[in-house]
Amino acid sequence: MTRALCWLCMIGLVACSESGEPGATAESANHPGAGTYEMFCIACHKLGISGAPRIGSAEAWEELASTGVERLLARTIEGIPPAMPAKGGCLRCSDEQLKAAIDYMLDQSLVSRPSEE
Repeated sequence: MTRALCWLCMIGLVACSESGEPGATAESANHPGAGTYEMFCIACHKLGISGAPRIGSAEAWEELASTGVERLLARTIEGIPPAMPAKGGCLRCSDEQLKAAIDYMLDQSLVSRPSEE
């Protein structure tokens, strides 16, 4: 029980902390995926918890970006065992909201993005 409580507190602290992401600007806050990221994705992707690619890390996102946004969306919807639950834990999020959050993380992490086919 104590370990679970510590885990929940850590996620809460990360989610509530100020944004220190490289490239985080007022403009990025207006990105359609910023809200979903802040509500659901930040808990793992800000610090790289359980192997999640850290937002702002081009190295971590380059290979993922090369697979294409549609593949990233499919993996997000399915979940990535053992750490990432289906839909990243946001069961009420639409596919469009999840895709926007992925797009936001890619925009914040890569200088240039591979074009979609």
